[in-house]
Amino acid sequence: MILNPLGTEPVNFFDVVKARSPTGGGVFSAGGSGLLTKLVCGGMQFENSAADALLAALPPLIHVKGRDGNAQPWVRATVAHLLEALKSNGPDRSTVFARLADILFVKAVRAYLDQNADLTRTGWLAALRDRRISRAVGLVHARPEQGWTVAALADRSALSRSAFSERFLRLVGMPPHRYLAQLRLNKAAQRLRHHNDSIAMVAASAGYGSLASFSKAFKRQHGVGPRAFRKSGRSAN
Repeated sequence: MILNPLGTEPVNFFDVVKARSPTGGGVFSAGGSGLLTKLVCGGMQFENSAADALLAALPPLIHVKGRDGNAQPWVRATVAHLLEALKSNGPDRSTVFARLADILFVKAVRAYLDQNADLTRTGWLAALRDRRISRAVGLVHARPEQGWTVAALADRSALSRSAFSERFLRLVGMPPHRYLAQLRLNKAAQRLRHHNDSIAMVAASAGYGSLASFSKAFKRQHGVGPRAFRKSGRSAN
C-alpha cells in the first residue's frame, strides 16, 4: 500500500472539490498516480431536525468500524449500489439514491447502538433498548393522534403509572405527556408543509381545541406560527 509520509500537510477535501469540475453525474477526479480511492459523499435533510429526539441523541460523527481491515459487508454492498446508480441516468435515479441513503443512515445508527451498548444507559437511545419504554414510544409514534394518557401507556407497558413516568423521564429526558405533545407538533408541521388541510384541522389532529393554544405551542417549538411556517415551506419550493 502506498501512503503519503506522516508529515504531509493535509488538504481540505472541500477545497479539492471546488478546484475540480464534476461530470454530469456529479463525479469528480483528483490526485496523481497512487492507488485508486473512491469517496462517496452525500447529505440528508430532516424535517424538524431541531426537535428530533433521535438526532439530538446522536453524536456528530458515527464511525462504523470494519473487520480485519475491511468495511462491513452492508457498507460495501450499499456503496456498490450507489456507485452503480451514479452510472445510470434512469428516471428512478433520485428515488434509488434516497432509499440507499436511508439504508446507510439506519444501518449506521444501528451499528452505533451495537458498538456503544454500554454507553447508552440513559437518554433517548437507551429508551429504544428498554423493552417497555420502547413499546410506549412505538405506540405514540404509530398513532400520535390517539388520545393517549400516561395511565394508558403505563398499562400497555405493564408498569404502574408512577414507575412508567419515572422510567420514561429518566430514559427519554422528558415526561410522557411532553414527548407526545412534541411529536404531535412535529406531525402538524409535516401536514402544514405537505398538505392543504386547514390550520384548524391540523390543530385538532394535534390535540388542540383552540387555534390560539395550538399557535402558541407551535411557535414555541418551531420558532414561527403555523401560518408563517406553511408560507415559508411553500416559498422554498
